[in-house]
Amino acid sequence: MKQTSHKLSLSKALLFECDIQEPMRRLSKRFPQVLNTALQLAQLSTNIKIPLISTQHEPPVYGYTATELSQYYDSHKSHLLFRYTKTQLFSMLELPVLYHMHLYPQRTQCILYGCLTEVCVKYTCFDLLERGYQVHLVSDGICSIHQQEREVAMEQMRDAGAMVTTCESIVNIIKRDQ
Repeated sequence: MKQTSHKLSLSKALLFECDIQEPMRRLSKRFPQVLNTALQLAQLSTNIKIPLISTQHEPPVYGYTATELSQYYDSHKSHLLFRYTKTQLFSMLELPVLYHMHLYPQRTQCILYGCLTEVCVKYTCFDLLERGYQVHLVSDGICSIHQQEREVAMEQMRDAGAMVTTCESIVNIIKRDQ
């Protein structure tokens, strides 16, 4: 039986930024770290041409994408960036996102980060795994309001087959691949 490699390859990766929205700034102690990680990964997308999918969930109810991220995206327009406002699902994988993913059939690894671990991040992870994608969770880019919810959800996603990594590990992969 052939083993599937869990080695992350940036040429096969898609970045999935899940619902990093303004209200989380005051609700999660981890938000500054998550925002910093998201900005580093956005720059990575720009600099080495990795497609990035960014969602926000029902902004009138849950607030808009964090100001710093919105400003970065507005000042770094790219055909590799796809921004979408979710209205139906907790998962990022609503039809427009699925369509955008199909533009990159060779990209079978998803680097996932954002808010809330136990809801939108977890459902996105499970949906990606069900579709056969390899999921790499950026642990320093994921937060919840309550730490215990984060810990349980991270364990559930790992048990389902997702790999846990850090932003620094991803940066080291870039250095290795250059």
